[in-house]
Amino acid sequence: MSQAESGQPDEKAELQLIRASHLAATGQCGEAMSIAEAATSRDAATERLIGKCSIQAKQYEKALHSLRRAAKLDPSLDGVALYHAIALYHLQDYVGAKAALDNARRVGEEGALHEFYSGLLLLRDDRARESALAFERAAARSPSLVEPVASYYAALAWQSINENEPLASAADRVMDAEPGGTWALEAKSLLALQAERHRGGQTGLQRWASIKAGVAYDSNVVLLGSAVDRPDSISSKGDVVGHWSMLLGAEFLEVKGYTLGAMASYTGNAHADLVSFDQHFISLSGWADRELRPTTLARLLASVGYGWFDEASYLVNFNLTGLVEERWGRWGTTRCTLGLKVDDYRYELGPRFRSVVKQDGVDVGFGCNHELPINLFSQFEPLGYAGYEFANNFADGIEWDQASHEIKLGLRTAFPYQVDLDVSGTYTRRDFRRASAFTLPLSQAGPDREDDSFQFDLELSKEFRSQIEASVRYQYTDSGSNTPVFDYKRHVVGVYAELKFP
Repeated sequence: MSQAESGQPDEKAELQLIRASHLAATGQCGEAMSIAEAATSRDAATERLIGKCSIQAKQYEKALHSLRRAAKLDPSLDGVALYHAIALYHLQDYVGAKAALDNARRVGEEGALHEFYSGLLLLRDDRARESALAFERAAARSPSLVEPVASYYAALAWQSINENEPLASAADRVMDAEPGGTWALEAKSLLALQAERHRGGQTGLQRWASIKAGVAYDSNVVLLGSAVDRPDSISSKGDVVGHWSMLLGAEFLEVKGYTLGAMASYTGNAHADLVSFDQHFISLSGWADRELRPTTLARLLASVGYGWFDEASYLVNFNLTGLVEERWGRWGTTRCTLGLKVDDYRYELGPRFRSVVKQDGVDVGFGCNHELPINLFSQFEPLGYAGYEFANNFADGIEWDQASHEIKLGLRTAFPYQVDLDVSGTYTRRDFRRASAFTLPLSQAGPDREDDSFQFDLELSKEFRSQIEASVRYQYTDSGSNTPVFDYKRHVVGVYAELKFP
């Protein structure tokens, strides 16, 4: 027998294995396995091919057998350790799969599949953030190999830790990769679940109501300024005040992605001595909500209110406000508003004062505030918040023509026995465009009125069976002004109870 004849069978077998490798690389694993399994002798690469294609055929025991043989024949062969880990994972040997992945990393096999299966194991261990990042890396390294599944699992991990922005991004990638497919439908379900979570875990159209009542001591009901004599008709500037309120709200319609709702509220108070300061206010409002994205809410709110003092009509106002809310997951929630308010005060003024101190006018303003969970003390669930608001008031009377800036900082936190603490401080600067008319005589020119006020609020509250809330509140106001009439201090301390009807 010649050398050529003796070499011909080996050459034919080699060509067949090359063809099998090509078929496997192009996704034709069934035919590739038939050729590889028919080989008279199998080297490490052939066993690896059989193992890889057996995984694709979901024949994991067969894959494991071939991959172990490949490792014995050539321990350094690329891909064997990684496919070994994949087969073990699907056989539910998660400890073995993790060890095999660690081995794959040691020999340099750290591609998209390594990241993907690392993500699956991390997700099983409730290490959601690390898992999400592994899936994100897998999707970035080789989208054609692991998408849309990697992005779906990334979205699932982000959703489990309430990370809205990356959740939306991962879900968008799934739907872009497979429009209308099974994975895209699952991603949409995740987004819907997250939207429901941000409605307090409730689904469907919501209804709510509450009744609240309390009693407080107000050290300066009349807001008596410094260096201003108390009128003889007022027995004392301080008084005990009873407060009450009622609220009824409902979402009544969902149409074309919008949720429509309405609310009615009433607040009132009664003074023990200064009964002429008894105040009542009713308000009706309606709104339209639109989820622009799973993490973004837009709202348009309109309301009308009517108030009266001591049975005499005092105020009618109208508000129109636009709001955008963005939820950032562990980075908190941002809300920004742009609003217009029109006030129509009903008290009578003599002709001499009407053009000076009449408060009727239009108020335009905008503001933003942010709430941020503080994760350092998770057992207390602390939430810090901060906000800024600007308003410009164009009043009929020059006394109230002004621009204002308000800055607020606060903290809410939980204590044992379901006791919550809310503490905040607010600084307000008001720059008026004229000197105050209350610096007599009226004809005397003076500096433009300027007010700098600080308000401190503290509330301790406790819920009972999620329907009854009892609270203690304290408020301190220091209103500083270059006009003595508006320069005053005030303390209010009270106890309240609220009954909620979810």
